[in-house]
Amino acid sequence: MQLVICDDHPIFAESLAAMLTARGHDVAATATNIRQLPELVAKHHPHACIADLTYEGGPDQAEVLDLIEQTSTMTDVLVVSGMATDEARDEALSRGATVFASKGLAGTALIALLEGRSAAAPAVAPIRERSACDRYFLTDRELQVLISMMEGDSTARMAKRLGVQTATARSHVQSVLMKLGVHNRVAAVAVAVQAQLVRP
Repeated sequence: MQLVICDDHPIFAESLAAMLTARGHDVAATATNIRQLPELVAKHHPHACIADLTYEGGPDQAEVLDLIEQTSTMTDVLVVSGMATDEARDEALSRGATVFASKGLAGTALIALLEGRSAAAPAVAPIRERSACDRYFLTDRELQVLISMMEGDSTARMAKRLGVQTATARSHVQSVLMKLGVHNRVAAVAVAVQAQLVRP
């Protein structure tokens, strides 16, 4: 899974990056300035960005989350904050964050939480019956796209796998999200598993 990390405490960001890299994830970039985050998301199109969205003198987290969503609907936002209040959590989740966690968590617990709610997942196989797919009006191609999303493919990797242009792959992804009634890949994965569209 490709990641971007942003935190104004370099030691925390570098430690988290090292732990995630050791687990086989690709940390494409780290930053200490929240204003850099939308630019890094636009540049790398990561599966997810991990960030503390509360910075003194910086933009509020609502503004940052909106900018990220405008930049890439394929990137999940995992908020890891030192200010883990109910208000901050509710605001982040309502704005589209996938996860809101406290920096007070143990490193192993934090990584388990991030991995468990990320877009990347073990390889999956499609179901053999069409009934579930028909319920959501998914085409065979869209089912392939859904499987590719569950396997954590970037848009470019998905396009290569399907033998189509990147713009076409992105269009297929948007169609799948629309048909499943969700706004991001993590939610699409959850619906797919629950509806037995795919089998881990």
